[in-house]
Amino acid sequence: MKRLTLVIFLWFILVSGYSQAIASFGKAGHDPGIDQSMFVAGEVLVRFKDEVQVALLKQGGVVQTGILKIDQIFTKYGIKSNDRLFPGENRQTTKVMLRSGNGQEFERPNLHNIYKLKVGEVSRMFEAIEDLQKDPNVLFAEPNYILSITNAQPVSAVISSPPATATNPNDPLYSQQWYIPAIHADEVWDSIQGKDSTQVICILDTGVDWMHPDLQNKIWTNTDEIPGNGIDDDGNGKIDDVRGWDFINNDNNPQDDNSHGTHCSGIAAAQANNGIGISGVSPGARIMPIKVFQSSGTGDVATISQGITYAANNGATVLSMSFGTYVESLTMKSALANAYATTVLVAAGGNEGLCIGPGPCADLRDGAPLYPGAYSFVLGVEATKQTVDNCGIRACFSNYDQDGPVFSAYYDLLNYELKAPGEGILSCVPGGNYRVYSGTSMATPLVAGAVAIYRALRPAESTEMLFGNLINTMGDHLDLEAALNIVPTPVLNIVTYEITDTLNGDRDGRVDAGETIEFRVMVRNTWGLTDSVKVGIAFHEFEDTTTATILTREAMVGSISAYATLYNAVPLKVHFAPGLADGRSIVFDLTTWYDNHQGEDTRQMVISVENGVELSGVISSDLTLYPDRQYIITDYLAIPQGVTLTIKPGTSLKFGEGKSMMVAGTVLSEGTKDSLITFTKRNLGGNWKGLEVWTSASSFHAAYTVFEH
Repeated sequence: MKRLTLVIFLWFILVSGYSQAIASFGKAGHDPGIDQSMFVAGEVLVRFKDEVQVALLKQGGVVQTGILKIDQIFTKYGIKSNDRLFPGENRQTTKVMLRSGNGQEFERPNLHNIYKLKVGEVSRMFEAIEDLQKDPNVLFAEPNYILSITNAQPVSAVISSPPATATNPNDPLYSQQWYIPAIHADEVWDSIQGKDSTQVICILDTGVDWMHPDLQNKIWTNTDEIPGNGIDDDGNGKIDDVRGWDFINNDNNPQDDNSHGTHCSGIAAAQANNGIGISGVSPGARIMPIKVFQSSGTGDVATISQGITYAANNGATVLSMSFGTYVESLTMKSALANAYATTVLVAAGGNEGLCIGPGPCADLRDGAPLYPGAYSFVLGVEATKQTVDNCGIRACFSNYDQDGPVFSAYYDLLNYELKAPGEGILSCVPGGNYRVYSGTSMATPLVAGAVAIYRALRPAESTEMLFGNLINTMGDHLDLEAALNIVPTPVLNIVTYEITDTLNGDRDGRVDAGETIEFRVMVRNTWGLTDSVKVGIAFHEFEDTTTATILTREAMVGSISAYATLYNAVPLKVHFAPGLADGRSIVFDLTTWYDNHQGEDTRQMVISVENGVELSGVISSDLTLYPDRQYIITDYLAIPQGVTLTIKPGTSLKFGEGKSMMVAGTVLSEGTKDSLITFTKRNLGGNWKGLEVWTSASSFHAAYTVFEH
């Protein structure tokens, strides 16, 4: 293809937006867009680069860091305080790489250089954030987002614990706990024999009624702290934190004044066989109460992140998080990624009936991931129910992963991995009573309890293998018994592909008619180790095979360890016919397998071929377009002052999705009755933005010109 070279100049409008968050559980019809409306006024969270030395000074009422450019920003916006968010964290001297349950490798982040700032001029908070983000000493700056837990609606009245009866276990309300046999947790209880007492489940929530009869013997004890002596014996900055910590009131009494946290605690680990109430999924695990949400159900990212780090540093083996937000906080992500090194992270998928995305859901709403449940290193949990209805086994209120727990169209592999009972869940509430709640908030501690049992029975197994066994044995619900007894086999998935057009092409990274294209395919193994992995390419069924010639049909990928990804070293090659029409879509099948075509996974690949003269950027001199060629606008096209673009009758201009023509000079688009000029879109599924006339001196002369959208 002939490529027309233009002088490139950036014409753009930068729109800066700052996300703010509020998450909702048990609240029907919650709009994810609300998550961009709440933050703590005047508070900014900033992470400086690891090597930056930050001093804590104050001058004229404004804090200083000892870094000239940062101090200028602090003075400009009147920064009144600059507090380390994690004062007990030291800089890591070596890089530690982690691999998530979905096979994504990432670096364990340092937390020592994250600070919470208080901006004196609250109205200029976002300006301060923008200036901080531009500074080379800063990794990120963001508002202190507000998250909210709205109590799941009770679907029954308060249930008082009746006298003990001879049931097995002897907890009198156990017969109403349909969710425990649904995940087959009861089938492995005989093999536990107290081994799960090694597990500590942190309930990061509204606190826990640690005096509830079904919970009082299950509360974690900080053995490094001497109770009641008024001294921080273990040196973690918390005095007498013998049973967790209340980060809302900054004291050692994480009592629940909402009920949400107590309900979650009972699901995970209420005492079994005590002749009272219910049994938890993990009868021997201990509960670490961490209060980071107020009685109203609101809490901020800084507080939640401190709670996450406290739990990880004080021995929590499982972290249960029945909250979320549709806005990503890099502060909270850093705290979670740091905790992942020692703790299994479990989080709710959300209650808006929304798909994770990307793209539209079945009800035509735009999909959106809920954090932290969507992260690849967090077990995201959807809610299920006992009976099938128009939503299937999934509870209609539950968010869901439309393409399953392994494949993800997001570049960072966002997923919800598990499904667990979340409708009609009986558990504890403050005051020694019990209620039935519904929500992914309830499904989350159920998974946390199952993870505690799994870790107790498989202490030497990696977190990645735990992910794989739970995901690959799941039926309608999580199946704990099957996960503990399965023999892992390789499970291959095509994640993405890359194209290269350097053999005989124009090296623009797009497929042009007449080019030979090389394809490198990324394969992910989400379960057992395998070798002899291959990839292949073929025309999709009924596709016209004259459109291209497949030169290399198969290629070796090699050995892929559990939860790893790999590309084929030798590319697949396809030559595309030179006479193809512009915009011609060709459908191929990409397939991966191991050994003798075992474990095959096939994904369709749709290639859109270009055939024409590509236009983009700023035209530097007068230019004429003729009808004997096709013109493809691959990026924004600008006609500056003093330059004339002449379009001859019969010419067609095809605009890429979202592209436009910006006119500051002159455009002569004068067709004839029998020879129209057409401005149209390239692809059926997308639209171009149209024309923008920038100045009063600009002129666009049009006759017999058609604009198609």
